[in-house]
Amino acid sequence: MNMFSELMQNVMWFYLTLIVSIIFVYGFQICLMLAVGFDCKEKGIKRRAMWMVLTLLFPVPAAIIYACVRNGEEKENYKKCDNCGATLSDVVDYCAGCGGNMFTPCEIEKKQKYSNNSKTCLIVSIVSYVVSVACIFGFAFNAVSIVDNTLDGAIDGIKGSIIGDVDNWYDDFDYDERFHYGYDVDGKTIYYDREGKEYTEDLAVVYYDKQNNTYTYDYENYEFVGSDGKNYMSSYSYVDTNGYFYFDAAGYENEDNSTICFSAMSGGIVDKDGNFYFDATSVSWDKDGNLVDSYTGEYLLDLR
Repeated sequence: MNMFSELMQNVMWFYLTLIVSIIFVYGFQICLMLAVGFDCKEKGIKRRAMWMVLTLLFPVPAAIIYACVRNGEEKENYKKCDNCGATLSDVVDYCAGCGGNMFTPCEIEKKQKYSNNSKTCLIVSIVSYVVSVACIFGFAFNAVSIVDNTLDGAIDGIKGSIIGDVDNWYDDFDYDERFHYGYDVDGKTIYYDREGKEYTEDLAVVYYDKQNNTYTYDYENYEFVGSDGKNYMSSYSYVDTNGYFYFDAAGYENEDNSTICFSAMSGGIVDKDGNFYFDATSVSWDKDGNLVDSYTGEYLLDLR
């Protein structure tokens, strides 16, 4: 996955968490408003509309204030129209719906229904609140991730321009912070060098040349550090088909004198004798010392 694809994926999650956050925030507000409304109906509180509007506009403060003062609020009883069954305030003399004037007191069951509805809405509002908070954290995390990835990409681009290595593999691959292909051994990720030695850290993997000198990769400076104490730029570092490290010193000093180049005819990196080489930052080894692709784990010689 390249940097652009990763950025687009982060943007997609960014908007998804934003939309879900908005949905659950509104769900929280509406459910809390309904919980207050049903509670007002159960207790016969006259200013039900006012409390519902306040709860919708200022959910948490209004709900807390309502819970503290509801027992002292002015209340009214309800009655049911015998003709049409409408629930009306106890102070009205006739039913506005059918004009009837015969009523019976509102049933206890009706008030219990309001109470149950209020509790259900309250539970749903609490769940919505928790989910909305989680989504907001996810939204913030994705926002930071997008900014971080964008800055990383810009910095990598600048570094590539400075050192003249714009084709570095890290611009084209999402390598999950690993620099060698790892194998799962008893639940641990193990990396191997050409001699089959095991490593638990990928950057600790040793490269060998034909003179048995050793090298390790310094990712921070994009170069290999040799056992001779010298540094070797990764752009001119290769591994041959036998797994040995090779540094194109002539090409490093003067590009026109490079002993290795990419051949369109052979479709790979070759020297003047037609011997194949691989970019040293793209190879790994299995436990038997066979060359594998650092990104896929496929055997490199099988791909030739």
